[in-house]
Amino acid sequence: MRAVLIQLARRVRDTKFGWYLRKLYHAPAVYGIFSRFFKLHFSFTAIVGMQPTRAKDRGPVPVFSEEELEAAYLDSPAAREAETFVLYRIIGNDLVPRHKKGQSRENLQYLLDHEPDLPDCEKRWVVNRIVDPEEEQAVIALLEARNQPYLHIPYREEAYASSPWDLEGLPYPGYTLTKQFHQLPGDFRQRLFKRLYRHKNNYVINNNGARNAALADGKTRAKWVLPWDGNCFLTPSAWTEIVSSVTAKPWYPYIIVPMARITSYELLSQTEFRPRADQEPQIIFRSDTRETFNEEYYYSRRPKVELLWRLGVPGPWNDWAIEPWDLPYTPYCPDAGKWLPAGWVARLPSGQSHLEVGKQSETLRLTIRAEAVTRFLLKLDGKILAERRASSRNSEVGSTDPLLWMGWDVDHLLQALRKKQKTENLRKLLKAYRHIPLNLANYPRSDLNPPLREILTILQTRAAIQQFRRDPADGILIDLYTIAIAEQLADYEELSHAFLYLLDRSAAAFYTIQAAIPQNLHKEPAQQPMESDHAVIWQTLAWYAERCSCSEWNPAMLPVELTEHPDRTPETEAASLFPPASLFPDASTLSSAALSSPAVTSPHSRTKPRVVHISTVHRALDPRIRLKQLSTIHQHGFEAHLVTADPQNYPESDGVIIHQIARKEPGRWRRMFILGPRAIRQALRIPAAIYHIHDPELLPWAWFLLARRVPVVYDVHEDYSLALHQKADLPPWMRKSGRNLIGRIEQLLSAPFQVVIAEHCYNKRFPQAKTILNYPQLELLQRGDGFNPQSRRLLYTGNITIERGALNLARLVREVPDLEITMAGECKQPIARKLREEVGDAADRLNLIGEGRYIPFAELQALYTEKTWLAGIVLMSDSEHYREKQLTKFFEYMAAGLPIVASDFPAWKRLIQDQGLGFCVDPEDSQSVADVVAWLKDSPEEARAMGERGRELVRTRYSWEKEGERLISHYREYSIKK
Repeated sequence: MRAVLIQLARRVRDTKFGWYLRKLYHAPAVYGIFSRFFKLHFSFTAIVGMQPTRAKDRGPVPVFSEEELEAAYLDSPAAREAETFVLYRIIGNDLVPRHKKGQSRENLQYLLDHEPDLPDCEKRWVVNRIVDPEEEQAVIALLEARNQPYLHIPYREEAYASSPWDLEGLPYPGYTLTKQFHQLPGDFRQRLFKRLYRHKNNYVINNNGARNAALADGKTRAKWVLPWDGNCFLTPSAWTEIVSSVTAKPWYPYIIVPMARITSYELLSQTEFRPRADQEPQIIFRSDTRETFNEEYYYSRRPKVELLWRLGVPGPWNDWAIEPWDLPYTPYCPDAGKWLPAGWVARLPSGQSHLEVGKQSETLRLTIRAEAVTRFLLKLDGKILAERRASSRNSEVGSTDPLLWMGWDVDHLLQALRKKQKTENLRKLLKAYRHIPLNLANYPRSDLNPPLREILTILQTRAAIQQFRRDPADGILIDLYTIAIAEQLADYEELSHAFLYLLDRSAAAFYTIQAAIPQNLHKEPAQQPMESDHAVIWQTLAWYAERCSCSEWNPAMLPVELTEHPDRTPETEAASLFPPASLFPDASTLSSAALSSPAVTSPHSRTKPRVVHISTVHRALDPRIRLKQLSTIHQHGFEAHLVTADPQNYPESDGVIIHQIARKEPGRWRRMFILGPRAIRQALRIPAAIYHIHDPELLPWAWFLLARRVPVVYDVHEDYSLALHQKADLPPWMRKSGRNLIGRIEQLLSAPFQVVIAEHCYNKRFPQAKTILNYPQLELLQRGDGFNPQSRRLLYTGNITIERGALNLARLVREVPDLEITMAGECKQPIARKLREEVGDAADRLNLIGEGRYIPFAELQALYTEKTWLAGIVLMSDSEHYREKQLTKFFEYMAAGLPIVASDFPAWKRLIQDQGLGFCVDPEDSQSVADVVAWLKDSPEEARAMGERGRELVRTRYSWEKEGERLISHYREYSIKK
């Protein structure tokens, strides 16, 4: 199909119809629509004949004569040189989470310790713009201690800061601020982001720049130059293969060396080790070659592949599609095809083994690499912005998110304003551009008509106000204030509520805005009725003055103890507030008579930001939703609401407001088709800053929440497609077909929402999601441990089902004498009967707590600390659903100081056995479990040490308190983006 489209493109590209198609494609609305749909977008690109959609569409590689190539080589000076080599390895920054922190230095250490000497080859290194000075010094010290020669390319912060944005990848100026941009899929937005960061990326990561530096230096030292990545390792056999191929046909100027990913250092010590090398290759250059690496291409967007394209090296990269914001394909170079494959090279581990093997790892690597680059560059920008803020009050230093402002300058902005002024009123215009923190203070205003001067003034005001924003929710004040100035709204009471909301956020911001109240509000309260809106505002100001203990209140005075920078004086703070003095009066001119109004006694309740969680599946006391998330957001000053289908009445002692929509236990179909829309309707009655849904069946109805124009968060508790696959009560054909269908429907319906996941392994389905793990609260840790070395009792907590290993536990009780197991969790009556039948005469040693009822977490907490348990146990049979999950009960067992006995899944082994927290055994082998239990009982000190290690890990790493802070941080991030 693609070939047909390309042929069609060649026929129509030079016709008038083709010209119209290109004009249509570049229209902003059409471009945004087409960019949302991957296949449609590239098909249209091919039709209009803009550029090839794949590298192989450029046509076949030019043909050359090997005899002529050999003859030309024999006549050249290179033929008379000895076959010598110089190998460069480039050591750069660790990009976490693509690499483990410190992995580059660890690989360097391994290379120096274990790589053999290579005959006729000199080894050299390139220390390439390492940002962390301590890490850079450590790398250099390691090289110098081993007397290793190296090139040093230093990182200069001022050079990075001066690197420009690459705006050529945008379809039109300001595209990142448009609705079309935010409708793009997340991976598309990330790749566009990388294009905009191209020059900064090229400077600090300097991928191809370092290769060219090595190439230039190496051509003066040897006949063959190897400018390779820092993680390349050569075994003796691999080097022998390379040299043999090179010396057999030295007339080929380029040698292509395929690469193999290595997951373990130990493999390289095997003498006959010869892996399958099918990864992106390294390149060897003869000293008389003309081609170099293209430094326009940037890291993580095909920097080395671009040269492979030019040389005509076949591989999967010839099928990689080009996107509108990509750099164009380069044509074949004169040396195309003049290359020779030779040997192989090993790629040392990145420290992230889950990204190195498996069919899905390639896609995951792309996602994680993009995330790592983004995080790395944003961190550098954040550091520079923080330094500038500390040394300057210039309003040019604005948002740390470049997607909110890159691509705009004053001329582009005013051009857009002029266009929109004809079709939209000022209120809509301001809402469209509310995130622009540009420095417009000194822009010439004489050539602007009055409406545009007013708009420019408002944008200047907003830019100054945004310097003081410390909480994303303060945006309500900025919006209300600017709209009030622009349209002279009568509803100044809303403005006063916004003032009240800001009181506890920033004294400096409050005084700034108070000093900037427009002149039409500067009327003596004596001239206004006390119940007027003006009086409400002045009452607010007076209340704040009283609260700050200001005996003689001066609007220009700042309460230094409440500001973020105590070293700044009130005079310097007030002097840098607002440049347009013609519109805003000096703070000292405000009337002190305004303070005679009675003080307001307390802030309005509406000023508290509200978050609404919605679930028709989970209980109102669900530990993740109610006890962790809602409790945390309430403690952080939010008004927490829960819409639930749980008919039980629970106390509201934690400050969470409950909205019940059902009077009895709902069935599955009633929950999906009746209670789902009812829950969303109830949520819409509660105006909120954020809505947070927890069930996949709410997804189709949750689209109605988008009408509120606030962030909607979808919380993924389970891999529902795999869970469906395990349902034993469904026929096999339904489980198999339903698995893929459910997964795709879930991804489609959740597209407009912000996604958070409860397990790392869910990021395969939601690679752009934020992770909020379900760790225990420190409160459980503070209750003490429940370990008893003299006991033979094991504890299982959580829902009791066949899929979760209930039969394995019952079988264990039956086959191992004197062993007692307590299973605490909701257990349906048929399951309970089946377990008792399985256990037989040993039924008195199997305790079921929760038969036919829901177990509140408070009851489980009391169980954990009974001081009667030898270990916590989970014996699930091998299942794709649970194989990679880190069960919440693991961390609860750790908090209770219990050793853990679990199934021998690789992911569980890494968590439990590798950290010395317990044992992983075959869940079907009762004797193995019995042996472990006997060891725990016979080795009480070692068993107690396992429990203590678990408690310490919960205290330092696996606690909900840290995850709760991340949740609040994500909420604020979503609010800013919205």
